[in-house]
Formats: sequence, C-alpha cells, structure tokens
Amino acid sequence: MQHYPVLQNIENDINTVCIAAESFPDGVHDAHEKLHALLTQKANRIFYGISHANDQGVTVYYAAASEIFEGEAASLNCKSFLIKKGIYSGVLLKDYYKDIPSVGRTFNDLLKDPRLDPKGFCLEIYRDGKDSRDLMCLVKLSDAF
Repeated sequence: MQHYPVLQNIENDINTVCIAAESFPDGVHDAHEKLHALLTQKANRIFYGISHANDQGVTVYYAAASEIFEGEAASLNCKSFLIKKGIYSGVLLKDYYKDIPSVGRTFNDLLKDPRLDPKGFCLEIYRDGKDSRDLMCLVKLSDAF
C-alpha cells in the first residue's frame, strides 16, 4: 500500500532519555525493552525511535522517551537527545507489526525529499507507548523550507 507524506509541525523542542541499540536493526527491540524497564513512570510520556548515520556511515539507533522533568536523562545516567522543533515530513503506518520491513521502506522514501535538513535524523513516534500498533515515521525538513 502506497503512503503519501504529510507535513507535521513539532512546535517545541523535546528533551528525551535515550538507550542506544547495540546494533541496528537487530538491537532495536532490546533497546526499547531496556528503556521501558528503566522508566518506572510511563504516564505522560511519548516514546520514540531516533536514528541517523554516524561519521562512518553506520546507522546509530536510540530508543527514547520524553523527559518528564529537566535533567531526567542525566539523573538516570542515560544519554539525552534533543528532538528539534520544526516541520517534519511523515507517514503514519497503521498496525506496522504486520509488515515490519515497511518501516525501512517508508524511511527510504522519506529520505529522498530534497527539502531534508542535512543535520536531521529519522524519528519514530510511538503514540501509545510500548504496545503501540501505529507508528509515525518522520524526517526533519530544512528550516529554510
């Protein structure tokens, strides 16, 4: 099924608590499991997946959750990542578990957008937490857009 991107505005910067996956894509599930085990308070959080290529071209992946207080990541001895406000191009995948490879295909399509922020990243939003069946796949567009 073909999905067409929509524009989404993230109005404010979002500080997150992150757990790095040991590998990509194989370590993604374990990173999310570790993050959920670490965070005792799940209410009022949004969960994310954040990925980008490092200087060697290897994909780095973080399971992430919104901080519920400033400095929470540091207090848990975790990395933090700032999801920058701005305009993102995205596709909502309904019940993505039925076709996990659709996530990669969707990001491959989104990354072809000529308006991409060259310092951007791929962002997954799990709106319903750990058991979410719907996934929003987003890439940040250039601020000049």
